[in-house]
Parts: sequence; structure tokens; C-alpha cells
Amino acid sequence: MKIRNWFRRKGDREQRSVSLRAGLALGALAMTVVAGAFSGVYVATDATAFCIWCHPTHGQGWATSTHKTVDCVDCHVDLGIKGAVGAKIHGLRNTFVALVRGSDVEAGEDPLPISSENCFACHSGILRFNEMGYEDLPDNSLKVDGLVMDHRIHVEKHKIDCVWCH
Repeated sequence: MKIRNWFRRKGDREQRSVSLRAGLALGALAMTVVAGAFSGVYVATDATAFCIWCHPTHGQGWATSTHKTVDCVDCHVDLGIKGAVGAKIHGLRNTFVALVRGSDVEAGEDPLPISSENCFACHSGILRFNEMGYEDLPDNSLKVDGLVMDHRIHVEKHKIDCVWCH
């Protein structure tokens, strides 16, 4: 059947119109389902429980650390869309490895590094230590152990990342 005749046939015009509307409605429904599923997966993979599924040994250490109230993505995912997409790709790879191998993804095996910028999201005051008095430091800080130091020179002048020492 030629396309030109398809448009000219008057008897089938209503049927084509109904079919077109039904097709568009099904397409919109399918897109909504896919978008909803993607959104749910995107949110679920940001949860620390998802990370611990492939990294149980890391989860044990995290559960007893001072950062146990911080989600893995807050430290291990760089800020911005590039960091988020890169982390999702990285997580997909780790999930595949865990499913195929059935074991823990080892520390240092294709690691997702911790950026100092992520540290400063919560610990920005550490760069202002030389502007603060010793007595202004919180009681739970390392001042109890006498380990208070100026971090700014290490970060800004020497370009040392937080994870180098911590």
C-alpha cells in the first residue's frame, strides 16, 4: 500500500486516528515506567546499604568509624553531574563484578577516590584553624591528644590531599 493512498482513504481515517492515539498513550506510559524505574534505581544506588552489598568489609569499618552517619556517596562521589554519572558507571561495574564473582570487591580494586573538596563540604573550618583560637576547637577534636595543626599550608601551599594523612 502506498503512503499516498494511506492518507487518502477516508473509511480508515477514524481507525488510524484511534490507533495513533493508542500508540502514543502506550509510548507515554512506557516512558513513564522507564523514567520511574530509572529514578528509583538512581536513588537506591546512593544508599550506603547498596555500597555495603559489594563492599561488606568496608561497611564493617565504616559502621564503627567517626563517619558512620555519613553516606558513602558524600565522600566518594565528586560534586556535580560528572561525578554523579561517573560514580553510577563505577557502581554498575562493581555490581557486575560482585554478581559474577560472588565476592567482595577488594579495597584498591578500581577505587573511587575521596576528593578533598568533598571533605571540605563538612570540614571547611579546618582551613581556618590559624584564624581560630585553640579554645574555640570542639571538645571532640584532636586538641585532646595535642594534634592540632594548621591544615591550610598543607592543602593550599603543598597541595596535599586530605586522604594522604587521613
